[in-house]
Amino acid sequence: MKKQSSKLIFLCIAFGLSAIILLLGCGGQTTSTPTSTPAAKTTTTSPTTKPTLTPKPGGIFKIITYLTSVNFGDPAQTSRPADNIWAQAAMENLLDLDTNGQPIPWLATAWQLAPDNKSLTLTLRKGVKFHDGTDFNAEAVKFNLDRYIQSKVGTALNAVTSVDKVDDYTVRLNLSQLEVAFFYNLAGRATAMVSPNAVKTKGTDWLKTNIVGTGPFKLASYTRDTVIKFERNPDYWNKPLPYLDGIEVMFIVDKTTATMSFMAKEAQALRTSGKDAADLMAKGYNYSKNPAGLFSVLTDGSNASSPFSNLSVRQAISYALDTKSITQAIGLGTNEAVNQLSSPDNWSYSPNVKGYPYNPEKARQLLKEAGYPTGFPVTFYGTSSIDQNYFQAIQGALKAVGIDCKIEIVTAAKSSELDTKGWQNGMMTGVQGIGAATNDPSSLLRGSYTSFSGRYVSVLHPKEVEDKMLQALVEFDFNKRKALIWEIQQLIIDKYAMLTPIYQVYDYCMKYPEVQDLRAFESAYPRWRPDIAWLNK
Repeated sequence: MKKQSSKLIFLCIAFGLSAIILLLGCGGQTTSTPTSTPAAKTTTTSPTTKPTLTPKPGGIFKIITYLTSVNFGDPAQTSRPADNIWAQAAMENLLDLDTNGQPIPWLATAWQLAPDNKSLTLTLRKGVKFHDGTDFNAEAVKFNLDRYIQSKVGTALNAVTSVDKVDDYTVRLNLSQLEVAFFYNLAGRATAMVSPNAVKTKGTDWLKTNIVGTGPFKLASYTRDTVIKFERNPDYWNKPLPYLDGIEVMFIVDKTTATMSFMAKEAQALRTSGKDAADLMAKGYNYSKNPAGLFSVLTDGSNASSPFSNLSVRQAISYALDTKSITQAIGLGTNEAVNQLSSPDNWSYSPNVKGYPYNPEKARQLLKEAGYPTGFPVTFYGTSSIDQNYFQAIQGALKAVGIDCKIEIVTAAKSSELDTKGWQNGMMTGVQGIGAATNDPSSLLRGSYTSFSGRYVSVLHPKEVEDKMLQALVEFDFNKRKALIWEIQQLIIDKYAMLTPIYQVYDYCMKYPEVQDLRAFESAYPRWRPDIAWLNK
């Protein structure tokens, strides 16, 4: 890592997003800002880490994944989630996320929020160059941000009305509004920096499968649907990193073939899930995991003519489903039953939620009280991409309490239509939780569980819940925001039974013992640190 300056100022920055402590330097004084302030001016040295073992340089790290890549080099064009994961070997963002998923400085080393929250001034790291030798500076940042905003490929920077170059290493983002999620967005693909010179001379089509970033590795070669090869960047700004000589991302779509390749030691790591992960876990392989989708049963509680408009009926559904048994049957131990919209390993998980423990007798009683002593017919809409055993397990559980559940498998297009336009007297599967560290829970709630989100439109949307969600979006004090998220979870589940959470799905990264400090796909932190990863051989 870079040697720390002998003149360090220790500055405690309360980012509002968390009690992030940044050790910086000079004068021996400690200053702090109130936690209600979303951003305070600070300066950082190079990011550091303290591995248990002494890192050994050298070696090629190989990882197998079933998620192929179509555009890993250009943030301003449509891409898949996997594109951003592998691009992190060669591209860097203005901010990054720490191990708790909270934003921290990276290519931007300092920030200052205007008193009226209408602009955010970023101080940029000096001495950084893109892989083609182009300087990383304010002009490059303005070029990248303007290009992303004009592309309209995403909404991450919608709050930015314009970007000003203040000086060579300072930019100002002028804002229409400010929400907590904006700082997470500055750590996301929207601010992945690309060489302006490469964009101008190579063109956008070339850029999709080529990376010209500032990261610890440079793109060596790419064979479509087969492998991406990265080589060590000898000019990386954060010397002596990286430790590895190179990285190879091997694409094997067939999971059985991928597993066999991993077991044959053709790679040191494997991205997998479900039964394949369970089989390898049973064999004793090392692994880490991170939350993916969170499955829940959604009902059309907002439709006055639907049985699900009755709170007792919605509660009966929750009591009727043995989520632990369903989870074990589907995930074989790789998923986790939940009683709310967050995985237990995320700060948004509320220990105060009581939920609805499996109790079919209670379900029958509630149905009787609601005027449905013999149940009622209902359609459960699903898609072929979801394990059909999931639908059948829910169908069987509802039949046991008198509800005649018909499973109707629809196309992805039809499912999207039902999602955005609504459905009648039916159920759907929700897959959006709020425990992913790459986004703030408040923005995830707003994006899926409000009447104005455009998603899950037939789900009940109580005003009390929406008001709390909107409040959380602009609450920069972490502890206050956490309390709001916990309260929202209780309202969604215990008071209104808006939906029935079933289980949290996890993606797994199986690893051989020599893989060190990968920090990939661990807990609620899917980002990785290829710069500090090393092989202990």
